[in-house]
Formats: sequence, structure tokens, C-alpha cells
Amino acid sequence: MGPPAPRPRRDRTGRHPHQARHRPPHRRRTRDGDHHAARQGRGVRRLRPRRGAGTAVERGRGQRPAPGPGHAPAGPAAPVRLRTPPPLDRRPRHPPPPHRRRHAGRGGTRPGRAPRPRLATEHVAPRTDRERAVARIWEDTLGIDGIGLHDNFFDLGGDSMRAVLLAGRLRQAGVLDVPAAALLAAPTVAGVLTSADDQDGPAPGTAPTALAPLLPLRTEGTATPLFCIHPGAGVSWRYTGLLPHLGGDQPVYGIQAAGLDGTRPPAPDAAAMVAHYLDVVRQVQPHGPYRLLGWSYGGFVAHAMACALQRDGERVELLVLLDAPQPHGTPYDPDAAERQVAALLSRVAGLPADTGAAVETVLDHIDTRVRADAASVPVTRAEAAAIAAVMRNNLRLAPQFAPGVYRGDVLFFSAAEEPSPEFPADLAVLPGKADSWRRYVDGTLHDHHVPCGHYEMTDPEPIARIGEAVAKALGGTGDRAAAPSRPLTPR
Repeated sequence: MGPPAPRPRRDRTGRHPHQARHRPPHRRRTRDGDHHAARQGRGVRRLRPRRGAGTAVERGRGQRPAPGPGHAPAGPAAPVRLRTPPPLDRRPRHPPPPHRRRHAGRGGTRPGRAPRPRLATEHVAPRTDRERAVARIWEDTLGIDGIGLHDNFFDLGGDSMRAVLLAGRLRQAGVLDVPAAALLAAPTVAGVLTSADDQDGPAPGTAPTALAPLLPLRTEGTATPLFCIHPGAGVSWRYTGLLPHLGGDQPVYGIQAAGLDGTRPPAPDAAAMVAHYLDVVRQVQPHGPYRLLGWSYGGFVAHAMACALQRDGERVELLVLLDAPQPHGTPYDPDAAERQVAALLSRVAGLPADTGAAVETVLDHIDTRVRADAASVPVTRAEAAAIAAVMRNNLRLAPQFAPGVYRGDVLFFSAAEEPSPEFPADLAVLPGKADSWRRYVDGTLHDHHVPCGHYEMTDPEPIARIGEAVAKALGGTGDRAAAPSRPLTPR
């Protein structure tokens, strides 16, 4: 066998002889092969066109260069035209980022509006003129385009105060005349329209009410439901701020006090309250594992519910307490309670808190607002009076909650920037609330400080921080509940 064939030699650029050598246009050889001559201007002179101006390539004295060997002589060459670059306003732009792209099939996003976020519910566009009119005002209120019939108002960033604003705009535009409470009870375009139709319908009491014992904040989703227990006011409206941060697959229900909607009297004692709330929870979820959350008054009620479920052999996989005080054994002061009821009632109605006002004065202010504009406050005078009666009863029952021992970890959020208390007897604003619960938790109490006061914990910024940490605990495994996100400082 002869010697192997010699390997082809590479040139100085590392290419094999059979590999093509690609050059940019300004360095390509001319037809006569004299690249150096072309570069020096002897024969062919190429001029770089200016941007935005179409010019011809001028050749030396208007003629071709001298023909090389093997080429036939040619006549004078016509000037070669270069394509004129398009004007700047006609050039193709880079594709916009995803959050700025138009949504096909929904008419695009109007200036200053955000596109519809990803939701668990399927998008169903409004079909009738009435549905389109209501959806358009929703879009104007929330600053979102493409809202569908079944999109949850709170998933889109709404809250109880925006519900009041939306109800007022619907009324002023002559589109719909419904109270803000109807939106809290049925937070979709289709639900609000159904509530408006049921106001004069033949079956009273069938329409959803925002004062019912069970407030469905989000029914969609396949995850284990989260039950949020009401604070001292008896209503669970303020938990609506959690929904955008928990994910669209997480059902959320509010548990509200008995005696608000007139179907049953307020709870006679603490044990009856816990038993009634567990019956309401089991209507949605007969067996565990359960997930419970409570803010303020609702915190120690949620703790009592969790202990009762464990005594019944059920499993509680998550217990979240938002700055919950420990009221057991504290004396009940009716005069201090009355002042506290007036302040809480003002907050529920969206009025400035007046520490010296009596409850009747607050009710008169609410009545005046309702007469001027029924959609300017979320409750009527009669509903506010029922809330005040429930508040008094809740404060009376608070010292009866003798805490048991909960077996499991607890996710606790403490208000880290509490101002000076309006009422010294208000347990909700006293410091050291997390430490008072450690002896009643057979597990780890993960205490996270939130930069706000007790009554500001459900404001947009604090509830967003809390919601992110709760979402990790809801969807996480292992010690996810102990891993706060953003500037939550664990203690």
C-alpha cells in the first residue's frame, strides 16, 4: 500500500482550498481580479453611499477597467444603482416586549392600559350592548383592556374601595344601579348583571350578598381552598387584596360573622362561634387538609378552629395569623368597646376615623352619604347598624377564647411600625403579639415583620408582601412557610 495522500494545505486564514472565502461587499475582488488596483482607485473607484441618499457608483472616468486576460472587451458600463435606505419612520422596528404586544382577537390594548393578565378563567368577551357597557367601565376603573364576562374583579387588582368607585361610575353613567356590596358578593361582570336583575326578581334572597356567612372571593381553582376568618368588624372584604398574589388556581373563601345578613342572630359565645364557622367551612370542604388564615380578631378565631379540627381528627396543613392579639383573660370594658366600634365602623364605610365620635354619629354620616350618592359607600345605614351590633358582640366574646395548643407550624405576620394607640384598651395595637402565641404552638412560629401598622396590614403594599409569602407556603413543600420574600424580616 502506497503512502497516504498528502493532506490539503490550509491557507493563512486556516481554510482548506475547497472552502469558499466570503468577503464583505467593500472587500470583494473586481472582475479583472485586481483587488489592489480597485482599492487604490486605479480602474475602479467605489464610493460608499451616504445613509438616506441614493447615489450611483462612479467608475473611473465612466468606463470599465482594462480587461484582463481571457476577457472579451466590453463597452461603457452603465452606472450601478444602490438601493436607497428607507426613511427612518418606515424601517421595521424590533418586536415589542411581550407585555406591550397587542392581543389578537381583543382589539389590541389602548394607550395607557395594561393587557388582560393570565387568569384561570377562560376569556369570554362581552356579547350584548349592556355587557359591553359594564365591561368598558370596569376597564376604565382598573386600567385594563380586554376584561371578560367571568373575570374576577379582585384577580384584576380590585379591592373593596375600588368596588365603591366602580359602583359609583356605573350609576353615574346610567349603565347599572347596584350597591358596592353586590360587587363584593359577585365580583364578575356576569355576576353583577345577575345581581342587578335579581333586585326586582321574583325570588328574594337568592341573589348573593356581601354579608352572608360564606363570602366566595374566588371559587375557581383545583388547589385546597383557603378560608379567611373575618377581623373584628365581622366582614371579610379586606381579604380581596390577597387574590392577585396567591395564583389563579387557589380558591379563597371569606368566613363572616353571624348576624350580618339577618338570617340568624350573632353567636352567643365563643364555642358557638367556632362550631358555626366549622359548619360553614365543611359546606365547601367536608374533610381536610384545611388551610386557615385570620387577621386580628380572625387570627385567634382561626387558631381556635384549627385546634377544634385537630381534636376531630382532621389535618390542618396551614395556619396563618396576621398580627393576631391574645385576648384570653382580658377584662371587657363596654365604654372602650363602644369607641372601638365607632372607629372600626368608620373604616368599614370608608370614612375618616374619628376617635371621639359615637356610633350613632358614624351611622348618621353614613346615612348622609347614602342619601347624596348611594354608591359612595359600600353599606347602607341598616347594614352598618348590623355590623356595629356584630362588632359589639365580637368584642364581648373575645376574652372567652381560651387558646388550646395547635400541633404544627404557624406563619405569623407582625405589624412592625405600629403608631401610638388610639385606645389604650385596644389589644390589636399592643406589641409582642407573636411572643404571646408561642406557648400555644407545638411547632415553629415563623414571625415575619411587615413595615406597617396593625390596621394597615390589608393595604395594597403590605398585603402584597404578605400574599407573596402566603403563596409560597400554599404551594411549597418542606420549610417553604419559613422563607419570606421581599423585605419581610423574620424574627
